Amino acid sequence: MDKSEELLEKLSQLNSKMSRLESIPNQISNLASTLKTVSVDMEQLRKEIKGLREENISLRQKNQLLENKISFLEFDMNDLEQYSRTQNLEIQGIPVSDNENNAETESKVLTVLKKIDENISHDDIDIAHRLGKSKANKTPSIIVRFVSRRTRNNIYKERRKLKSNAPGKPTSCFQPRVTTCFQPRVTNLPRVTTCFQQ
Repeated sequence: MDKSEELLEKLSQLNSKMSRLESIPNQISNLASTLKTVSVDMEQLRKEIKGLREENISLRQKNQLLENKISFLEFDMNDLEQYSRTQNLEIQGIPVSDNENNAETESKVLTVLKKIDENISHDDIDIAHRLGKSKANKTPSIIVRFVSRRTRNNIYKERRKLKSNAPGKPTSCFQPRVTTCFQPRVTNLPRVTTCFQQ
């Protein structure tokens, strides 16, 4: 191979490299365009993330406000429930009879309450009913709603008159029932326990 052919070969290689170099500006332009698109997309994502963060903060604040309102409403509801029970007493230990109805329950309650106040009558009791059904070793309590809170308070205050150690007579173990707020069923009623001895 002579020098002229060698020179032509080198020129051909050089032309090939030059054509490749000429395509580089187009490639750079394409890369710049792609980067610009990515940059626009990134900016859009940043804005969306910022908006979502602000919305998240706002929702958290609203959620906290709602939780506070629920707490206050539960507290108010508990107060209302307790207030509605201020005329009630829970009496325990009065034996239950078969097929006992509310009238019979009220009569049994009156028999016990007359040992505290002989002037008490059916007119002083709004309603008396058992709490649940009788179980094997447990006599269901009785909730008594008095017409007057004064009558209820007098009965509770004089409950010690039921105390007697004589056989066959009721003894009492009066205890106020202490409950925690916001249990599913909050009673907080003073409890009168009468234990009938055989």
